[in-house]
Amino acid sequence: MPDLDLSLVRHAQAGFPRDQTLGDHERVLTEEGEEEALAMAEYLRSRPFAPDVVWTSTARRALATAHHFAQVMEWPSSTVIAREDLYLPEPFDLLQAVRSCDEAVRHLVVVGHNPGLEALWGWLCGVKAPSLPTCGVVLIRLTVETWREVDQGRGEVMDFLSPRILIEGRL
Repeated sequence: MPDLDLSLVRHAQAGFPRDQTLGDHERVLTEEGEEEALAMAEYLRSRPFAPDVVWTSTARRALATAHHFAQVMEWPSSTVIAREDLYLPEPFDLLQAVRSCDEAVRHLVVVGHNPGLEALWGWLCGVKAPSLPTCGVVLIRLTVETWREVDQGRGEVMDFLSPRILIEGRL
């Protein structure tokens, strides 16, 4: 049975814009967030990490994270797709989005937000997922043939990466 790969990426650390009239959607990456995104992208570049498509929330912090990954990893700009439905979705809505993925895609990356990403991770793998830190990445192998078949307990964590480990030089 051919498996599918799903990588969940929490946006890098963000702060609030100086303009206090702007809301959560407009939060930008902090200096530390920029460092996290670049370190994680550099590390993933050294590994066989080649998604067919990257879906990202339309929030500025998620878009910036996805674009840092795309730039460092030299993905074509068409690889990154911003989706409004990925901005703070309920876990079931996030699952529905994943199930709607085109069947030609074998590796989907979703750049988004907690608690939805953690909830989806835990549900897919049948575990209580640990906290997904900012710019953390979890790579899940799904034992399904099509995205429509994605269901509870059909995932296995292949890797879990924290940018703190990369930045502090422990990896």
